[in-house]
Amino acid sequence: MAFKDDTDVYNALNYQWNKWGGHIEPMAYVVAKTNSDIRIATICCKLLNFRIVARGGGHSFDKRCFGDSRSLIVDMSAMNEISIDPSRMHWDVGAGAETAVITETLWNEGEYVAALGVCPTVGVTGLALGGGFGYFTRIFGLSSDNLVELQMIDANGNLQIINESTNDDLFWALRGGGGGSFGIVTKLKFRLYKAPKSVTFGNYFYHFDDFQQFYQAYQSLLSSPSIRNNFGLLLKMQHDIIEMEVYVMQFENADTMSVDIDQILGSFSFPKAIKSTLKLMSYPDFYLKTVQPYSPMTKLTTLSQLKEIDRHFPAAWMESKSMFVNKLLSREEISELYALMKPMLPYATLFFEHNGGAIDEHSRTETAFVHRNNLYSLQLDTLFVDFNYTANSAVNAFYDASKRLLNHQESYQNYVDPTMVDYLQRYYGENLERLIKIKTKYDPENLFRHQQSIPTADRSVSVLYM
Repeated sequence: MAFKDDTDVYNALNYQWNKWGGHIEPMAYVVAKTNSDIRIATICCKLLNFRIVARGGGHSFDKRCFGDSRSLIVDMSAMNEISIDPSRMHWDVGAGAETAVITETLWNEGEYVAALGVCPTVGVTGLALGGGFGYFTRIFGLSSDNLVELQMIDANGNLQIINESTNDDLFWALRGGGGGSFGIVTKLKFRLYKAPKSVTFGNYFYHFDDFQQFYQAYQSLLSSPSIRNNFGLLLKMQHDIIEMEVYVMQFENADTMSVDIDQILGSFSFPKAIKSTLKLMSYPDFYLKTVQPYSPMTKLTTLSQLKEIDRHFPAAWMESKSMFVNKLLSREEISELYALMKPMLPYATLFFEHNGGAIDEHSRTETAFVHRNNLYSLQLDTLFVDFNYTANSAVNAFYDASKRLLNHQESYQNYVDPTMVDYLQRYYGENLERLIKIKTKYDPENLFRHQQSIPTADRSVSVLYM
């Protein structure tokens, strides 16, 4: 264990890159290496009436994984073992593993891939329990859709095996119900896939002044039934530039481009790009290209370098908001959206993630992840050295005004927004009542709690989370 007076070890474990919410100093850290470590910690915290908070191997937007001054933090970064079962096309992983290291391991073990996230320093457990969007989402589904089994220490310190036939109610809840509410997940099993033979990948850049023509083409493409699941788009808008990342996963015929991306974009009347890049590449080269921004000091040329990507970002003030959008806008509404966005662009970065495909092969109630049948999800991020009032006001103004224009009623539980008062409804929709029942069944005393955790049937407990 590491206590506050164990300065070097404690400070290393307690590094907080996001200044939002102030600096938290939990009571102590346990660096868990086995299920027994977590079981003992859980029983002790329950007896002593301390909060116990699980922390995986990556990072979170908010500070829920740091608890409070009366919290014991269970750090699972050492529980990061990965094993592969090619005969069943499954892979197992400890709760503390990060996306980048998993990606390298799966490739080295037989050129495999999994439905993981975009950011290389995200921990696999938080990613999967809340959903999990990535480059394979439209092909294979969300990370949570690919879960086969989990192991979890419950509020009584018991190890629960969770799958379709054992604890099936927890299996439903943990696929989209978010982390930290039901127990401490220690191990996960996912479906495994062979990597694509090649990837056609490129970036197209547009002036924001062309937004109205761009958005008309963009929403037409996203809603078109002719677009295959192996085609995906990611948008980034900042300052006066729209950057569109385009990729096509090719699982056969690697020697030729099976899709003419320029022709597709042209058929939907996108404006003329300022510049563009397009290249056919191997999957490892594609992955290194997409994660290079997370390694600003080192040029990434091999997957072996992924272990060197530091998850400790420089300290800054970051706030985030998100929304799911499934409304097709008229030309007049696109003009209104342009007017709403323009004041915000100097202060915030907007990320649009292409939805659809395999996400929509599941109903809204099949798992706890309710956000199906959307065109895209939109994430608004502000990142400054310290709090910026103008940026905060601009993002909040857009978020409130866009509720009517975009008709957004849901937000992504992995893009945590601690300021959102209606978070339970926006995160879980019609699945909330069932989640509350399962929470009450497995953790009636609300041992596992944070600011936005699933409440027990006594709703007042969720307010008094400290």
